[in-house]
Amino acid sequence: MDEIEERLGEAGERWRASQPLPPSIDPASLAAATGNGAAGVLVSLVAGVAAAAVVLATAGLAVQFGIWPGAESPNVGASSSDGGASAPGSCSVTRPDPAFVPPAPYPEVAPPLYESEWFGSAELWTMIHRDGEVWNHFPRGPDHLFVKSFWWSLAWAGSRDDPTPGITVAGTRLDGPGTFTSGPVTNAQRDDFGEAMLVGMEIPSPGCWQITATYGDAVLSYVVWVTYD
Repeated sequence: MDEIEERLGEAGERWRASQPLPPSIDPASLAAATGNGAAGVLVSLVAGVAAAAVVLATAGLAVQFGIWPGAESPNVGASSSDGGASAPGSCSVTRPDPAFVPPAPYPEVAPPLYESEWFGSAELWTMIHRDGEVWNHFPRGPDHLFVKSFWWSLAWAGSRDDPTPGITVAGTRLDGPGTFTSGPVTNAQRDDFGEAMLVGMEIPSPGCWQITATYGDAVLSYVVWVTYD
């Protein structure tokens, strides 16, 4: 069981433990009142509703961790930047200028949905918002922020041959103390950008952060602004 599955399991257990017990149903009393056939239908209906609630809860948790399509997050999710927010002048966020042009079969221009450009080199690249990355989505609690990051490399064999790629992502805060290392690593696939390595990051505090990814001999860094607005 990988880390994402463990987190989903733990969250599911917490959700189930927080739910009130369902009302008890006495099939015998129902049978006396309505007949055995109607009682069986009602018991099956109650069981079906309970099962549907568990499915919906699991799907919601999967959306949170970025492994299930969300209504506002197509397929595995869009960029974590907030177009309405901006970084302060004290944090020199990285802008993808000039943009990197990846080799085939990847699209030469990043899909317009993300308002981003490719950034990096053929050995390792990612997408960065045109105005710089500002992260204030996916809150995980009062002191943590969960962000999904997507990475590409010509050296990556793809999701079928390498479903858990050996990429690491670390963060160093530039305007105060703080570090982190990447969370669960898996892969993602969309029609608009193809396959990608998907890395989860838990940011421990707001501020100006340098994000550094390492894959094999390739190293790529960029600066982001993190806010809990």
